[in-house]
Amino acid sequence: MSFAVGHFFAVTTDASLPYFDASVAVLSLLGQWLSTQKKMDSWPIWALVNCASVVLYSLKDAYVTAALYFIFLIMTILGWRRWLKITAVAVNR
Repeated sequence: MSFAVGHFFAVTTDASLPYFDASVAVLSLLGQWLSTQKKMDSWPIWALVNCASVVLYSLKDAYVTAALYFIFLIMTILGWRRWLKITAVAVNR
C-alpha cells in the first residue's frame, strides 16, 4: 500500500521524499483506524509515525515541525504507559 501511494506521490507531486511521505501517511491512517477501534496496537503505530515524522521533517529542514512531532512522540509514550497501567488495573479487579 505504501509503495502504491509513494508511486502516486512521485508521479503526481513534486514531493522530495514521496515514498517516505507515503509510508508516514499510510501508517497514520492505520494508526487512526486502530485508535477508533480502541486497539492497544495503535500506540506502537503512532510511536513509529511520530519517530518517522521527526526524521522526515528534519531531512526537509522543517525543524519546528520535527520538534512538534517529537512532542507528539513524548505524548504517545506517556499515553501508552497510562493506558497500560489503566488496563492492568482493570484486569486485576
